[in-house]
Amino acid sequence: MTSPYLDLPLFRLEDALKAGVKALRATFHCAMPDFPNHAPPSQDYRQLAHRLRELARETSRPYARQELLRLSGIYDRRAEHLDRPAD
Repeated sequence: MTSPYLDLPLFRLEDALKAGVKALRATFHCAMPDFPNHAPPSQDYRQLAHRLRELARETSRPYARQELLRLSGIYDRRAEHLDRPAD
């Protein structure tokens, strides 16, 4: 049985959910690898913000530049938030 709108086969919901759960169980250990934490996450966000600002300087399109600068500000604020001491 196929969908009238797409060329995709239709599956029963129960079968799709069972297959999805099996796939999740099989890949769960690979989804979150255990990497050593060399630097605080705030430093990663600051590096991303810095690279976005560099890219904005090289961009000739005003709207793209504005969006890149907006994103860099978001990453800077996220880094500041992570550096705040927990109350």
